[in-house]
Amino acid sequence: LPDGSIAAGDLASSLDLTGKTVTLPSGTGGKILQITEGTQSTIMSTTSQTYQDTNLSASITPSASDSKVLVLITQPTSFSIASNAAQGAVRLVRGSTSIWEPGTSYSLQSYASGATTVAIKWLWSLMYLDSPSTTSATTYKTQIKTYSSSITGYAHNDNSPSYMYLVEVAA
Repeated sequence: LPDGSIAAGDLASSLDLTGKTVTLPSGTGGKILQITEGTQSTIMSTTSQTYQDTNLSASITPSASDSKVLVLITQPTSFSIASNAAQGAVRLVRGSTSIWEPGTSYSLQSYASGATTVAIKWLWSLMYLDSPSTTSATTYKTQIKTYSSSITGYAHNDNSPSYMYLVEVAA
């Protein structure tokens, strides 16, 4: 059609695309398609040197297999020991697969020479952009471990709430 041959008043105020496929031009991705949330506020503790579920999780069913999922977490966490060194780590898991885990140098560590008790408390936060490549329901969760059986690790410290948000982003 030549430019200007259709006036704005000739256009319908809505467009029915029922049963149609719409292909957007490249470069139009990045739009937020949905947000889901998980919360937990019951304190969890462990002395295990293998990762244990913290009971913080959230699920999302991506609408397209090429969507990204932005995972946003904030979780009060602590480690304590009745000596001079406390160490522990928190990781992110999709299903049963670890997708973000700190290296030893990025885990939480505190040393206090000669101290009788060491406690580390912090608000563990993570932003992670995942590519789950699925349109099936997908669950994300956090896990915690200590580096010694004499260390106690806590999630949702002092029964403070932890939050996980899953944001589906169009490819």
